[in-house]
Amino acid sequence: MAHGLLHWGKIIIIRRNFQRSMDIVIQHEHCDLKGRLIVLNAKIKDKNYFLINLYGPNKDAEAVRFYQDLSTTLRGIDLDSDSNVIVGGDFNCPLDPTIDKKGGILIPRQHVINSIENIQNEFGLHDIWRIKNPNTRSYTWSKCSPFTFCRLDYWLISDKLNDLVTQVDIVASIKTDHSSIVLELENIKENCKGPGF
Repeated sequence: MAHGLLHWGKIIIIRRNFQRSMDIVIQHEHCDLKGRLIVLNAKIKDKNYFLINLYGPNKDAEAVRFYQDLSTTLRGIDLDSDSNVIVGGDFNCPLDPTIDKKGGILIPRQHVINSIENIQNEFGLHDIWRIKNPNTRSYTWSKCSPFTFCRLDYWLISDKLNDLVTQVDIVASIKTDHSSIVLELENIKENCKGPGF
């Protein structure tokens, strides 16, 4: 059994025995009405974390509005650059098309990229996979006609969490056009026993 927050296809799951062994207390939950965002404020081992799962829109104007609304939401829940923040999800936009995209139209979606970068700058968030893999070309989404590959799925984390990352990876998934993205943090994993999400 797991404690989870499910909203229109987005989910954050915390296995119960993991929740007990890690002393996880969910302090606040927020979901948007369109099912594109889940924000959990959780106390984990006496540290406060904001766990955010998002699914960004495909259309530029919608995406810009979504990321502006996200910024407003995060300010409204007292998130700032000193918070422990982990944002994961499908941003539906390669942040750097020169290295995060192969094939298709290579023109950057600059208004969307700027909106995401504004959030990164305001809350001190970094693309940890790119930090750990500065020159690697690896993709999380693909299509066959025409052949196009993009890295659309990201972990954006607080700068102060960077040194705690023991693993960040892109791994193959079945029955989907997206790969999974994996993130492990040293101080969260350390004393945990048994499987967990």
